[in-house]
Amino acid sequence: MHISFLDDTTIIFAWKKECSAAIAPVQAELDEVTKRRDALKKKQEGKKDEDIPVAEKDELNDLDKKWDNLKQQKESIFAGYAGKN
Repeated sequence: MHISFLDDTTIIFAWKKECSAAIAPVQAELDEVTKRRDALKKKQEGKKDEDIPVAEKDELNDLDKKWDNLKQQKESIFAGYAGKN
């Protein structure tokens, strides 16, 4: 069976359209968490562990967990769509 380029393009377009509604809020939150994580990491750069406030360390740990969770949610959305097709 031969699939043309047009068929591939149509499939990709349909996939993007269907997934974008589900992924958009997850991606937006992921972007915000990434931005905050990067800012905290930059602030902590070059500091000794004992010089970093515990609240900052805790926040970074929480953001790391949230980032992992959001990445997993995003991958689950992709996997769910892939499973349908």
